[in-house]
Amino acid sequence: ETLFAPEVPLVEKLDRLFELETAEFELEHAFFSRIDTDAGTQRFDVVHGARGDLVPDNTVELGTTYCRKTIQSPDGTLVVSDAQAEGWGDDPAYERFDLGSYLGTTVVADDEPYGTLCYANTDPRADAITDEEVTLVEIESQWLGALLDKRTRPPADVSAVPSDRLDSAMDALRTAERRVVLSSLLETGATSVESIALDTDGEATRELLYHSSLPRLADDGYVTWDVDSGTVARGPNFTDVESVLRSVTRGPDTGSQ
Repeated sequence: ETLFAPEVPLVEKLDRLFELETAEFELEHAFFSRIDTDAGTQRFDVVHGARGDLVPDNTVELGTTYCRKTIQSPDGTLVVSDAQAEGWGDDPAYERFDLGSYLGTTVVADDEPYGTLCYANTDPRADAITDEEVTLVEIESQWLGALLDKRTRPPADVSAVPSDRLDSAMDALRTAERRVVLSSLLETGATSVESIALDTDGEATRELLYHSSLPRLADDGYVTWDVDSGTVARGPNFTDVESVLRSVTRGPDTGSQ
């Protein structure tokens, strides 16, 4: 079942996403916020696992949040696996929200920083936040920014990709195995299944590649898979995911210094 059905409102999509990812990341809180740098404020639009000041429709001073650092980061992302150990103990963000771990990334809409998409927990992460988890959250922010563009800008000024195909692309990129397949086609256009398998980790992951990832991507038109020759090439819908993958690779253009 596709996580993001096209008829589902954006807020409900985020609710579903947050419920799934907080369990996956072992970070019990998640939120999408709107940031006004001129006013120095942050408004929590959608919140999963509300607590204290972290509740929907609440506006706080930007200077008291981790997200002030997120939007200032050159790559638009901030990772804190253990706040105390990493020197955040006397920071206003830690003092106000008491979050021991945080993963946040900048959402860009209309070519400007719009807000942040974040996951957090009161406790430190038992294991450090991984690069794979960071990549997934950055992909989520690209998807969210593209949907916001479609709501706020004239149709002629935004991606020609329909919203339902943006949702499908986001769903396709949610697993590491599918991202390995698609990333292998960014520069070459075609490759062998064996070459892709060499980039996967472990026999179980390779089983997912053959029995789940490749069939799913082929059915959705992102790749063509010739089972007899063992080759994989770009499919008719590959451009839908290509822009997201390349955006994550180079990071969001937030205009920050």
